[in-house]
Amino acid sequence: MPAPFKVDLKGRLAEASSTWRRFKRNKGAIVGLAIFLGVVFCAIFADFIAPNDPYTHDPDNALSPPSWKYPLGTDEYGRCIFSRIIYGSRISLLVGVVSVGIAAVVGVVIGLIAGYCGGIVDSVIMRIMDILLAFPGILLALLIVSVLGRNLVNCMVAVGIWNIPVYARLVRGMVLSIKETEYVLAAKALGLNDLRILFKHILPNCMAPIIVLSTLLMPGAILAAAGLSFLGLGAQPPTPEWGRMLSEGREFLATAWWIATFPGIAIFVTVMGLNLLGDGLRDALDPRLKVGRV
Repeated sequence: MPAPFKVDLKGRLAEASSTWRRFKRNKGAIVGLAIFLGVVFCAIFADFIAPNDPYTHDPDNALSPPSWKYPLGTDEYGRCIFSRIIYGSRISLLVGVVSVGIAAVVGVVIGLIAGYCGGIVDSVIMRIMDILLAFPGILLALLIVSVLGRNLVNCMVAVGIWNIPVYARLVRGMVLSIKETEYVLAAKALGLNDLRILFKHILPNCMAPIIVLSTLLMPGAILAAAGLSFLGLGAQPPTPEWGRMLSEGREFLATAWWIATFPGIAIFVTVMGLNLLGDGLRDALDPRLKVGRV
């Protein structure tokens, strides 16, 4: 096999070690990673962490303030707010992963095709992406959910479609430069087919920016899904989704502030943690981006 295609395992390990050292020096990134791991832990072990069933009604304790039995109080039906927030972490992570996954898979493939083929194919694809970008994101998501129907699955699909152009434009730009490199030209000279060149030689060199973009888009996806649920277009009752809990609690802000306050804090902390993690990954994977930054 020609030298350009050999895998330097030792070099890759050294590069990964260097990336991790740069990541560790960023205190904000470590805080973001801790928050993210905490949310993941709550999502995985919700059955053991939550002190009460998130769906069980307790009318005798409706609108109760925080107590030993209900650490964050109860809602108008007597359901434990703390337990519903813990179980809601599963939904928020699912929304973030699935919606960003949809956007990444579709957007990356579109970007690879547009950048590699060029010409009329590139022009047509990019004009379609421009049309999608012309719509305000939340308006596009509202339109898609209104057409598909009000539920959590359609909400994730809508948020995913919203973010497809971002991936497509990023990957297209990278492919346009990578496809002119010597190792890609060597692969073409060896007679490798286009699919193998795209997915074995070009795509791996686009992964670092794709990973960073995914971590930066995930908090936005969670926030957008929470907003759609707040408007009644996402998760439907009695699903313990943070945006839906905010919507249900706004009617009781004067008398039972904890119903909306604690889900709002959960959204804020999770989104902030993911943003810090994304910034840390960006700096660690490409330290050149630090140059000139204020």
